[in-house]
Amino acid sequence: MHRVSPRGRRLLLAMTAAGLLIRIAWAVRVPLLEGEAYHWVWSKMLALSYLDHPPFIAYMIRLTTLISDNEVWVRMGPLLAGIVTPLALFTLGREIFDERAGLIAVAVYQVVPLLSAGGLWAIPETPLFLWWSLALVCVRRALWGTPRWWVPAGVAIGLGMLSKFTMIMLPVGILGFALTRRRDTLRQPWAYAGAAIAIALFLPVLIWNAGNGWAALRFDLYERPQQLPTGLTGLLEIMVEQLGFTLVMLPVLLWVIVAALRRRRDERLAFLLWMGLPTLAMVATVVALWGGAHGHWFGPAYLVLAVALGGLWPGRVAARAMGINAAFIVYAALVPFVQWLPVPPGLVESVAGWRDAAARAEALAVELPQPVIIAVDRWEAAAHLSYYTRRRRPVTVFPRPLEGSVWPKPSQYAGASAVWVSGSQWSPVAQPERFFLNITEREPLPIVVRGREILRFRFWTATGLRP
Repeated sequence: MHRVSPRGRRLLLAMTAAGLLIRIAWAVRVPLLEGEAYHWVWSKMLALSYLDHPPFIAYMIRLTTLISDNEVWVRMGPLLAGIVTPLALFTLGREIFDERAGLIAVAVYQVVPLLSAGGLWAIPETPLFLWWSLALVCVRRALWGTPRWWVPAGVAIGLGMLSKFTMIMLPVGILGFALTRRRDTLRQPWAYAGAAIAIALFLPVLIWNAGNGWAALRFDLYERPQQLPTGLTGLLEIMVEQLGFTLVMLPVLLWVIVAALRRRRDERLAFLLWMGLPTLAMVATVVALWGGAHGHWFGPAYLVLAVALGGLWPGRVAARAMGINAAFIVYAALVPFVQWLPVPPGLVESVAGWRDAAARAEALAVELPQPVIIAVDRWEAAAHLSYYTRRRRPVTVFPRPLEGSVWPKPSQYAGASAVWVSGSQWSPVAQPERFFLNITEREPLPIVVRGREILRFRFWTATGLRP
């Protein structure tokens, strides 16, 4: 195994440090996304698993927020993952192809927004990307080196499955590669040891679901909101959505798939195709048949394509696309600090104003007969208000939260008073007057960013929650 050249070390350090500095700038300046606030709530209610996802992100947040619940500490785990993940991609690219391929993979990680976000946002994709990348390194070494590497591969896959269910597609790809290219793997005891470790690590999720009526399976199959149309229309929409996650790198990443398929006799490219394509196929199938997929589910496949791009490097076209993406990343990093820069549409509407809304809700709660709950009709609002009130009052979702979720049922607060909060960025799901004996609308709270009102919060105070 070749050592990293001095020039390679300098470039690797420079790219990793530049990406980290940009993400730190965002971490200290940008309020939590609703998903991050939601997972912070999880971290205060540790369990073997949760309705939406496995528990790893909650454990990560709980560990880093032992010092403080400030936004930076919520994101400290992802910031550290944003150092390790590109290093794993570099190692994988260097060992499969060469040092240049590893450096290109790191550069792709830094400039593709979906991948780079895995080093910033406290969401399940962050540990998923980390363990997926580390698992790939271990699997490659087990296949082309020492079979004992199946043991750490099993650990990484198991921890990935504790991060997000999408991780199951990596073992599917490994099995596909073994059956088509490396049947000798099926006779290696170390491979079965790694599989046993992965299953053992995933057992807490199975135990939680068995004890909660298989809530996560119900949610994924029946209760998850449909995001896209089914059929060809949905597939077209999710591909357009990828432009937001990859920017101008999307055509380059699609080219990588075609180029790798043409050269699939190369065992290295066949390996990478098997490590990435099952995820793409899974998402496409879910969209076509059901429409209940999210665009960011493609993320693990992009990690693999980043490495393949390093080995297939087409030259100037890819370099220019990466340069444009890098310019956008730098621009986005400057927006929170430079007041005269235009804010990209949708960048602040989902995160701005929640601290002020929480303060208003707490002030109104003091005026009401106790006990007082904070009532909303969306989980996103519940997450933000829980975080910014630090859960000093119960926050619940009307008309009722999904079975197995972390939100308490409104019925357990019968007779209580409430402050109902709603944002103008959402159409109402439930009307507050349906649930209380007496209700009064209070003064709204406009949120102004750089001289423009971007949203308006509405508040109601209520007494006598109906049984």
